[in-house]
Amino acid sequence: MKGILEVSLIPVKVNAKSASLSEDIARFFTYLKEHKNVDVEIYPTSTVVTGELEDAFSAVNDAISRFVGGDTPRIVVVMKLDLRIDKEATPETKYTSVKEKIEKIKK
Repeated sequence: MKGILEVSLIPVKVNAKSASLSEDIARFFTYLKEHKNVDVEIYPTSTVVTGELEDAFSAVNDAISRFVGGDTPRIVVVMKLDLRIDKEATPETKYTSVKEKIEKIKK
């Protein structure tokens, strides 16, 4: 069964020199992209992993396992799952559907 898994990662660092998370998010994203059986897209406040549920959860679990350690002894992970069984949905099809409805409302 395919799904869309939205993941927000919040690293809790020891002695952080900056409030920026971009390097951490880039590293997490890179770990996820190594899993060729899922699609991974990055957005301003989350990362979206699309594919078979087992593959998506496995990719996220692997990335989290590799991420924790060193100067990041703790992370907070927030996940949302969009599971649709009546038809296949992707981030692109969902975005297109909303854009079409916006255009109808404008008219």
